[in-house]
Amino acid sequence: MCIGINSEVKVNANIGNSGLASYIPIELEKVKIAIKYGVDTIMDLSTGEAIKITREAITKVITVPIGTVPIYEALRVAGSIKNMSVNLLRVFALAGEL
Repeated sequence: MCIGINSEVKVNANIGNSGLASYIPIELEKVKIAIKYGVDTIMDLSTGEAIKITREAITKVITVPIGTVPIYEALRVAGSIKNMSVNLLRVFALAGEL
């Protein structure tokens, strides 16, 4: 996939749970609709309680590249920005989960 000035427009769909709404079937429906209409990539921006479970469900149905934001899950585990550490960030950035 080419992304940049010499390529066509890339369409990205941002989905994911939050502290206010965390219903996996709705996120999966969003993924299916986005793919149906030609999205190039999916970005999982989950910040709620079930980040790992939501991501696992999404990755089972996608047919396009997916991106995540590891710092959201690291912050969920740390509980506070004060408890964040370089090692915790590395765990999520390199492996995507504990």
